Order: sequence, then C-alpha cells, then structure tokens
Amino acid sequence: MIIKSDLLLIRCLLFLSFSLSQINTERMRNNEKKIGFSNNLKFEFGYEKSKEKIFNNDINYRLDYNFNNTLRSFFIFNYENSFRNAENKKDVYLNRGFGHLRLTKSLIKNFDAEIFFQVGFNEFLDIKNRKLGGSGLRLKIMDQKAGTLFLGLGLMKENEKYNPSLIPYQSLIRSTNYLNLKLQLTSNIYYETIGYVQPSLENFNDFRILIDNNIDFQFTDNFNLTINIHYRYDNEPHGDMIKTYFQIKNGFELSF
Repeated sequence: MIIKSDLLLIRCLLFLSFSLSQINTERMRNNEKKIGFSNNLKFEFGYEKSKEKIFNNDINYRLDYNFNNTLRSFFIFNYENSFRNAENKKDVYLNRGFGHLRLTKSLIKNFDAEIFFQVGFNEFLDIKNRKLGGSGLRLKIMDQKAGTLFLGLGLMKENEKYNPSLIPYQSLIRSTNYLNLKLQLTSNIYYETIGYVQPSLENFNDFRILIDNNIDFQFTDNFNLTINIHYRYDNEPHGDMIKTYFQIKNGFELSF
C-alpha cells in the first residue's frame, strides 16, 4: 500500500514534469532480470520545435547482458535522420546519433553503483562531436505495486566539439542527478517521468534541466506503442542556440 507521504511525493513529481514539460538513457533501461542477453528495437516518428520545425524518424536499439543477479550491463545505439521545414521547404536534412555503454553493480539491497561512457553528435544543437564518461550511485527509494521511484547521483567528464562558426571546443565536469518515477496506470498502460539536473562544477550558472514523460501501451509481451514528450533547458547554451528545446514523438517498440 502507498502511504500518504509517497502519494505526496508522486503528486510533486507529476507537477514538476508537466510544469517544466541531452539524451535520456534512464528511460531506456530494461528491468529484465534473467541472466544472459536480451534485445530491444524501437522505431519512432515525431515532431519537434526549437528555432525551426523538425519532422523526424529514428531507430533505437538496446542490447542488455546480465552477468548475474548483481552485475548488469547494457549498450544503446540510436540514429536519427530528420528534415527541417524552413520557409515551407523540406530541403535540409539533419543527422544525429549516439552510442551509450553502462555497467551496473548492486552493492546492497536497492543501492547500485554505475559507470558509463557515451559518444554522439547532434546537428540540430550544433554539436559536432560529444564524448563523456562518468560514474554514479542509484537508489531505489520507493517500490510499490503501483510504481517505483529511483534517485541517481553522479559525476561525468564531458567534451564537446561544435560547428566551426561556434566556439570550437568545451571540456568540463558536470554533476548529473535525476529522479525517475514509474507508474502502472492500468494492466497494460505505463507512465514514466524522469527529471535531470546537470550543473557544471566550474560554473553553477551553467546548468541543464531535462524532463522526459513517457506513456507505453503494452499490447503483448513483445510489442508496445509509445508516446514521449521531451523538454531540455540549457541556462548557458553555446553559440546562438536558444535555451529551450522541445520534442514530442510516438512510435512502436519490439522486444526479442
């Protein structure tokens, strides 16, 4: 049974996710505990708006390998091809993608340690090349039949190269912290909201807020329909980029 304090926390997180609404690997986790390999393939089609309107299609692939009950790993690959609607002309194509590797070790009950590495690029945000590595701790602070709540705390070293017209290079250390709330709304509908705060340790005015809201409609054990709303706020964006970034997607997901 969920106690009153848990319900209050859930309401606060829901309010945060809708009032505020980087790549969010937290929502790509697999809770499957069986030993060995599992795969997940996902296609999405969507629309986003920042400085311009973008229509996009993308593919996500995740490979999980559980060594045992306490040591787990996963690799995520994403590639997206998009076209920009500028002055009613669909004439400029954009590419972006990333690869992410993460290793998780359970220390004690509900408490994990993690290390991760990532490379990627994003022409929509004028990021030519982005590399990062870091580590952190992940704590399960609520585990009820209706849902779960996780808290993550970590540090990462981030290196970014930009398009030639912008500052050429940036390297800094960020704190990366998140809350992840998962709710089972019905027997086959799941809701998840994840909020990140990522300040630079060298300049606390340089921070990001990332919000993801996801709804999954599970038709079978291997097939889902998905809706994702993503919001990104960068208090000190590079070059002439604006501070806010909004994205909405829907698609389907296959597990095998």
